[in-house]
Amino acid sequence: MFNSIKSKIIGVIISIVVLLPLVILIVFRIEIVGLGKTVSAEFEKVMLKNKREELHNKIDLAFKVVESHYEETKPENVEKSVKADLIQKQDLLFHILNNFYLENRNSLSENELREEMKKIVKSARYGKNGYFWINDFNYKMVMHPIKPDFDGKVFINTPKVPFVQLGVDALKKCNCDSAFIKYRFYNPATKKYEFKVSLVKVFRPYNWIIGTGSYISDITKEVQTQVLKSIKNMRYGKNGYFWINDFNYKMVMHPIKPEFDGKVFINTPKVPFVELGVNALKKSGKDWAIIKYKFYNPATKKYEDKISIVKLFKPWKWVIGTGTYLKDIQETLNKVSHQIESQNRKVLIEIVVIVVILGTLFLLLSIFIVSKFIIKPIKEVVNKAKDLAEGDGDLRVRLKIDSKDEIG
Repeated sequence: MFNSIKSKIIGVIISIVVLLPLVILIVFRIEIVGLGKTVSAEFEKVMLKNKREELHNKIDLAFKVVESHYEETKPENVEKSVKADLIQKQDLLFHILNNFYLENRNSLSENELREEMKKIVKSARYGKNGYFWINDFNYKMVMHPIKPDFDGKVFINTPKVPFVQLGVDALKKCNCDSAFIKYRFYNPATKKYEFKVSLVKVFRPYNWIIGTGSYISDITKEVQTQVLKSIKNMRYGKNGYFWINDFNYKMVMHPIKPEFDGKVFINTPKVPFVELGVNALKKSGKDWAIIKYKFYNPATKKYEDKISIVKLFKPWKWVIGTGTYLKDIQETLNKVSHQIESQNRKVLIEIVVIVVILGTLFLLLSIFIVSKFIIKPIKEVVNKAKDLAEGDGDLRVRLKIDSKDEIG
C-alpha cells in the first residue's frame, strides 16, 4: 500500500520534473530560433545599408571626376582654355615663320619668300582639324587651307564668313598685334553652325593677319572623351567598375563590355540595368537611385542578384552607374546564420545540462520530503491503527503530532 502511494506521488513528481523542463526547452528553442531569424534579418538590413553607403561613396568619386572636368567646359572656362591653347599654337607658328623669314630674306626673292611662307602656314596643322588662314587689312583672303575658293575674295558684311572682317576690325580698334574674336561658323564635323573662338595676329613683314580658331563644342567633346577614358580606367576592389549611359537608354561607355557602347538597351532582360536605372531616375525625380536585378557574374559563370546605384549628371544627361553582386552578402549571412545556430546549440546544451542537474536535485529532494513528511507519518498512523485492530495497541499512547496539517 505504502509503496503504491509512494510510487504514485513520486511518479507525479517525476512527470512534473521531466515535462516542465521539456516544455521550457521547447518554448526556449522556438524563441531562440525566432530570435536568430530576427538577428539575421537585421544583420542583412545593416549589410545592405552599408553596401548602399559604400556604393554612394564610390559613385561620388566618379561623379567628382566628371564634375571637375565639366568645369573646364563652362563658357567662361572654355574660352579661357581655348585662348591659352590658341596663343600657344600661334606663338609656335610665328616662331617658325620669323626664323624662316630671317634666314631666307636675303637668299630668296620677295615673291618666292612670300609663297614659301604661305606654304608653311597652309601646311601647319594641329589636333584633328586645327589650321591657320591668312587675310590682309583690306578684308581680302590671302590663303585658306580648307576653303581655297575663299582665296582672293573680300569678306565684308558676309555673315556666313564673318571672321575676316571681325579680325581686321578688332585689330584696328585695339591698335595692337593680336586679338581674340568670337563668332558662329559652319562646323563640318557636326554639320551645324557653332560658336568658334579665334586668335588673329599680325605678321608685320607682310602685314598679314594670320588667324586660327577652335569650336567651343569641340572642347566639350574633347573633355567628354577624356572623362570617359578616366572613368573607364577607374577600378575598386576585385571587380568594381563604372559604366555610363545616357537618358535615352543608350550605352555611352562600358569598360567590361565595350561591345555595349552605342547600343540602346530597352526590353533587354539580360542587360536590364540601363533601362532600370533611367526609369528609376525618371520616376523618383532625384539625381540618384538604387536598382536591383540579375546579371551575369563572370566569376561564378551564373546570373546572380546585383545591386547598383545610378546617378544623373544633368549637364550632359549622363547616367553614371556602379554595382556589386549580393553573393558576398549571402555568403556572409550564411556564415552568420551558422554561427548563430552553433551558438544556439551550445546554449541549449548548457540549459539541458543545468535543467537535468536541477531536475535531479529537485527529484531527490522531493523523494526525501515525500518519504519523511508524507509517507512516514502515514505509515506510523497505519501501524498504530493495525496494532489497535489486532488488540495489541495501547489506547493510552498518543500519536506524535509534528505538524498541524491533515497528516499531522
